[in-house]
Amino acid sequence: MDEHVCDLIRAVAADELIPRFRRLASSDVHDKSPGEVVTVADWAAEAALSEGLLRLLPGSVVVGEEASHRDPTLISRINGHEYTWLVDPLDGTKHFAAGREPWGLMVALVQHGQVEAAWIHLPLTNKTAWGRRGGSVFLNGSPVKVPNPPPIERMRGAILTRFLPSELKITVEAEDSLQRTDSNHQCAAQRYVDLLSGDEHFALYYRTLAWDHAPGTFLAQQAGAAVHRFDGSGYKPGDGGSGLLVAADEDSWRALHDRLLPQFPVRVAP
Repeated sequence: MDEHVCDLIRAVAADELIPRFRRLASSDVHDKSPGEVVTVADWAAEAALSEGLLRLLPGSVVVGEEASHRDPTLISRINGHEYTWLVDPLDGTKHFAAGREPWGLMVALVQHGQVEAAWIHLPLTNKTAWGRRGGSVFLNGSPVKVPNPPPIERMRGAILTRFLPSELKITVEAEDSLQRTDSNHQCAAQRYVDLLSGDEHFALYYRTLAWDHAPGTFLAQQAGAAVHRFDGSGYKPGDGGSGLLVAADEDSWRALHDRLLPQFPVRVAP
């Protein structure tokens, strides 16, 4: 199954995304919601992924980002079916539509609401990460563990402020002792792969849609990272919650939480 899904997402990228990159006409890009767009590439990739995944696991269902935008009730399938595929056919659509990097594809297999396996593919750098519960996480075929991070003052990471409530945004932006990477890039697929490789050490999000974060949080945790809601509880793709802090390990998570989120008591020990 693991290799079959890897082959599928690579093929979909090669057939539906790469040929359209930097070749979209204005009529191929559509407004989706304020500040967000969708392209014909998103739709084509989601259709191809959905068809291929259902063929790999008959009886399963697919919850894709674009289908869920058209029919929000599809989200209930995450907890309502034995096997559900979560699909982000083009993470970083705004970059893709503008002819910029990064962007990628993400897939997670959920069983009764719990992620059991996940895959991330970054076509432009030819990086693929995948893993299954209880097993190793692989990056381009080699097992990986999240590297030990440097002291907090030398950690690199992203603080995504776009969806933060105004008061929290002010507090977070006032913390200037951390080395922040470019928060303008909205590609979670890239950030989770960067965490696996040690190129980044943390990320803070507020909006945590299932297709954006179920694959990456699963791989990060399986590889040794700490992934918790602001109160220390775990991330579950179907819970409808908000707020997520990801760090290279538990000690880093605690230290980052103390600096960035002191107003959120840790009610559940991470």
